[in-house]
Parts: sequence; structure tokens; C-alpha cells
Amino acid sequence: MIRKFTTILVAQIFSFALVAQGSFEGTIPDWDKGSGEIFTGLMTPSIIGAIDGKGTFNIQLKADYLSEVQQQMEADNADDSREWKSSLMTLDEAYPCHEGTVEVTNGDQPFTSLSVMGFFMIANWEKKQKFGDMMPASSPEFVAAFRNLGSYTFKEGYSLDWYYVDEAGSVKGTCTLNSGTLSGAMYDRTVHYDLDLKKGWNLVKYEVEKVFSDTDGKTYIEKDHYTTIAEWPSGVEFVFIPE
Repeated sequence: MIRKFTTILVAQIFSFALVAQGSFEGTIPDWDKGSGEIFTGLMTPSIIGAIDGKGTFNIQLKADYLSEVQQQMEADNADDSREWKSSLMTLDEAYPCHEGTVEVTNGDQPFTSLSVMGFFMIANWEKKQKFGDMMPASSPEFVAAFRNLGSYTFKEGYSLDWYYVDEAGSVKGTCTLNSGTLSGAMYDRTVHYDLDLKKGWNLVKYEVEKVFSDTDGKTYIEKDHYTTIAEWPSGVEFVFIPE
């Protein structure tokens, strides 16, 4: 079952580029999981917000967030018992293009997103109980496809995330790659980048503009678009997927 959030925004989300720290909040209707925390992070989960017993949540946009992530990664990597190490990607590494023209400014700097692949985890830390994951997006159907990438049921729509950089930078241009489906059909996959990143937090919209359908009825991303946006889109939903 997928639940949708009724979103309530605090003033900071519309002016986050102008303030050192902000937050956003909302309420999950019919919430019955109890209170807990909102998490992000790969190796070691990091608390970035909280949810109460009525389903009202608040997520923080911390100042100097990138430094916190880097410090946590250094601590994780110092643990010799871990089988793999983590590191932040630079803009150049995250947005390479060999089949098109993409220009990156200040691309040698590391950056991070607030979510993990678009999702935030909700859990009760004290009880070690995971409730599920959520994603800010245009529809539950859009989220379900990214929750199960191997199903190839992609829909047109969008998701939102927050990128943090220490210096202004940009990624501009279009990249096209000839791709194939599981059934053997070929199509051109085109990605357009219009990222104008300012120092600190940046609201980023990822949109699937067109999907390609093969003879087996599976759908693939044909055209998608990354862009920075100035304000919260109307109609966005926080979609919750229970564990």
C-alpha cells in the first residue's frame, strides 16, 4: 500500500537559498506507526528530521551539511571492519557525458544530495523499527517504478531532492545515448541538464518527460531532465511506501 502526504510548507522552503538554515514539514494522513525519525545516509544513517504520533514530520536543511557528511564518511572509512569505503562524487564525476555536449562549471568540487537515490527512510531509532520510505514526487505510480527499477514500469512525472554545494556551480547541456530494451528494441535515451547551483541548498527537480514502450509492454526512460527550481511545485506529494 502506498500512502500520500498532504504537504505543508514552512516559509523557509521558499527562501532557502537566502538563509543559512531552513526546514520543511508536512503530515501523513491516517498515520498509525507512532513517533520516529527521518533518516538519510548510506553506510551510517543520519537523522535529519522527526515525525510524531499524528504523522506530522519536519526535515531540517542544515547549514554546513556537506562538512557533516564528509566527517561522517571519514569516520566510517576509518572502520577497518567495513567491507567497502564511501566517498562523495564531484559534479564532473556525477554528470559525465560522452555522447553529447554538457558543460560543467566548478565541477571538481564534491556535492551531496539530502536523500538516498530520492528516498528518505522513516524509522524509530530507539525501537530499531523501520516504518518505510518516502519520496517527494508527482504521483505514487512514479515512485513505485523507482522503488522497483527491475520492473521497467516507468511513468512520466517528477521527483524532488535537495543538493548542497560549498561553491556555486552549474551543469548545462544535453547527452544522448543509443540504448536497448530487454526485448532487443533500440531507442535514443536523452538526458537534459539545467542545473544552476548556488552555494548552500538547491531544490532540484528530476523529471521523466517521455518513456519508451517495448513489445513486451515494459517502459523505459527515453527523455529525462534535471533542473534547479526556485519554489515548490504545485501538486507535489510526499509518497510513503510502508516497509
